[in-house]
Amino acid sequence: MKKYFGIVLIFVALFTSAFAKTSTPLPKNAHFVAEKAEDVIDYFLKGDWTGAQAIVDNMGMKEKSVVAILQDNQVSASSVDDFSYFMFRLKALTRQKKEPIQAALVSNQITNILIDLQEHYAHRVPLEVARMDYLGREVVLLAQVSNDYGLLNRRIAELDRVWKSLRATILKKGGEKVASQVDHVINKMQKGVSGQQMIKQGNTILDLVDELEALFK
Repeated sequence: MKKYFGIVLIFVALFTSAFAKTSTPLPKNAHFVAEKAEDVIDYFLKGDWTGAQAIVDNMGMKEKSVVAILQDNQVSASSVDDFSYFMFRLKALTRQKKEPIQAALVSNQITNILIDLQEHYAHRVPLEVARMDYLGREVVLLAQVSNDYGLLNRRIAELDRVWKSLRATILKKGGEKVASQVDHVINKMQKGVSGQQMIKQGNTILDLVDELEALFK
């Protein structure tokens, strides 16, 4: 009886711990950096280096805190190192004011690392949707690079993989129309289109991501 009671206590403790972790919101500093890393991309693309600098400076002030949050959640050491490096590159590129697409790509990598962190906290929308948002931005940005060394096609393949893992959930939410639209856009990307058309398709994915998110509100 004592052995059985002990097992029950262990189960309750594990359940309570898991629930507490998944019901906890993403820490404010991590949320701030993730949000601003996405926002600043528009500033880079508009050539607004002054506005971008202000955002990056604010992100930099939260960097140490975010590193600690990553470490506390036992995110891999390589991801923590990547986060620090991308922050370094983001600061350098912003100050140089010469390569907006590269700066935007670096900032997008920061959003991706913080998607992985979100897994440890409460999230209403499946993280696959956030990954599609990241990958849609990658398509838009890489389509503007003179030589992407095959990275654009790898991002499209990953977008397709993530979408296939999410599609059934979207259909259960009544998202047949948006699912059909996503299918159509990804199919176009895989067939290969011109740079400007690829940018258009990437931006369409970003619009459709907003519709996917709305299904979970």
